[in-house]
Amino acid sequence: GVSVMAVDVARFGEDSSVLAYRKGLVVKKLDIKRKLATTEVTSWIAYKFREYKPDVCFIDTTGGHGTGPYDQCLQLKLDVMPAEYSSGADNPTFHNKRAEMYFNLKEAINNGAVLPKDEELMEELLAITYEFTPQGRIKLVPKEEIKKSIGRSPDKADALALTYFTTIHKELDSENYDDDYYSPPNLF
Repeated sequence: GVSVMAVDVARFGEDSSVLAYRKGLVVKKLDIKRKLATTEVTSWIAYKFREYKPDVCFIDTTGGHGTGPYDQCLQLKLDVMPAEYSSGADNPTFHNKRAEMYFNLKEAINNGAVLPKDEELMEELLAITYEFTPQGRIKLVPKEEIKKSIGRSPDKADALALTYFTTIHKELDSENYDDDYYSPPNLF
């Protein structure tokens, strides 16, 4: 399976930065750090990137909080992608990427995803509900409402959902090839 790493970067002092890592449908790790400076977040991502060697790494850049670590990771030549929750969804059923990535996660769970035993994560996932926009698109309830209902930001759930920010199709299995070879895409 494709290995995906995602980092939900804390917005304020009380929120946690969470790094999620999964291989296929198996969520291997949810790491949490509190009160990290931007450069510390970058060092943490770089360290974990070298440890896990993910096929892709999404960094939450919503509201600009993760842009520092994202830019610094690019400078370190890490294969990272910016993930903006409020950007448009690929599927018009959804109001934005946040709704879409959570529904991608929901689909993965329905397909047998394996999650760590973590009461906070479960509480956060259960607190996330949705509504419809006037245009009939699916929209998640605002984070502020979730914070009110469980007393904290759903950072773990966000990091996990972020691993489903977009569908990754693994084009080649790098272990089987040298850099001089690649498997051509199926054209027909």
